[in-house]
Amino acid sequence: MTRRDTAQRPTPARTAWLAGVVGVFAMACGNKKGEESVAACESWLTTMVCGETDYRSEFDCQVYAEQRCDVTPYFVCLTAKTECDEETSEFDFSEWDDCAVVAGCAE
Repeated sequence: MTRRDTAQRPTPARTAWLAGVVGVFAMACGNKKGEESVAACESWLTTMVCGETDYRSEFDCQVYAEQRCDVTPYFVCLTAKTECDEETSEFDFSEWDDCAVVAGCAE
């Protein structure tokens, strides 16, 4: 098994890590601009289907509704850094760590 093969398999720990990052940024950011963040999250979620693998039900984009900042760049990055192997229904999340730098909530 190659590094790429293991990077494609989402583990419970990786899913929990992503959910934690999403939650931290949602709580740290405050009120307005939530509509933009929710829309960006929902757009990203449409890409979270790979063959028979579907992660859309694992995320609630409404956590961003009360934010004061727009985290759209984070979701744009996740979308750009996600690859799908339709043949195996596996995602490659290996580049998601790169997106953490754009996930901040600077006002």
